[in-house]
Amino acid sequence: MPRSVVISKSRDGIVGIDNDHAVLRAWNEYVNLHIGVDYRFPDSERELKEDFADAVERFKTFIVTNSLTPVDRRDLDAFVEKRRAEFLAHMPKTSPGAPRCAKLDYFADYQADGREKRRADVARILAVPRPPVMNPCL
Repeated sequence: MPRSVVISKSRDGIVGIDNDHAVLRAWNEYVNLHIGVDYRFPDSERELKEDFADAVERFKTFIVTNSLTPVDRRDLDAFVEKRRAEFLAHMPKTSPGAPRCAKLDYFADYQADGREKRRADVARILAVPRPPVMNPCL
């Protein structure tokens, strides 16, 4: 299916709809994953951490390159760090070796996917240059 973004302007503002994956929405999710995996696995899961960190960086590059209005990479970096600070301010520190509940483990599916699939998923979302937008939700 060809990817396209429809940008609409109204008196309420500008809205962009991506008919495949809304890049800004996906980027927000990957920022959350990147921060969450660091929190959940402070001393392990190096490969998973690397993959989410790499994904966030790839999204940043895409956003800076394809935005309809200029975006400074430093602003995206600041957004990630602000999100990290807000998250950590509300969460207790997980003890190394704390038991994991498979039903509640948000990262189990990503771990099961493996590195190749995780990276391919990001590459697929970013394969076609287009304006990054927030809609529709994933």
